[in-house]
Amino acid sequence: MAYRIEKLKRSHDRKRFDCGVDRVNQYLQKVARQQNDDSESGTIVYCLVDDSQPKTILGFFSLHSTRESLNPVLKKASTKAVGCLLVGWLGVDKDAQSMGIGKVLIHDIFIKFIDYDQMFAAIILDAITDDDRLIKFYKRMGFRTLTDNRYFVTLKTVWATLSEND
Repeated sequence: MAYRIEKLKRSHDRKRFDCGVDRVNQYLQKVARQQNDDSESGTIVYCLVDDSQPKTILGFFSLHSTRESLNPVLKKASTKAVGCLLVGWLGVDKDAQSMGIGKVLIHDIFIKFIDYDQMFAAIILDAITDDDRLIKFYKRMGFRTLTDNRYFVTLKTVWATLSEND
């Protein structure tokens, strides 16, 4: 399989996507493309497809900018909110789970974060579900707990994680 990640388009089959979490499915099916098309939304949605089936979404994520204080966890961090890259939505289709798709998506998020050239202090990820398996996956990818359902990773950790996975 040859995967590619691209900006979500009208031609992608959003209706067939099912990650097993209704809120995530509903976002992709009813909101995501409209946010992509609205330049004022501040949101970009990317999806992962297989070259042999370019309309079938295997996974997706949304990126937004936000401000967050990392001081509760990083004691040397400013007490003021700093610019962060927010992963608001992330999902992998049930048929593609346990195939490494989540890791590919997170890797791409890390690359995009680096490409923003220090525009953001960290990546923030909102966990939509409290699935222990999913939380363990986020932590294996370098994310640390910020609040009950919010996780973060710094640039230093992103570089280290990418180095380990190359």
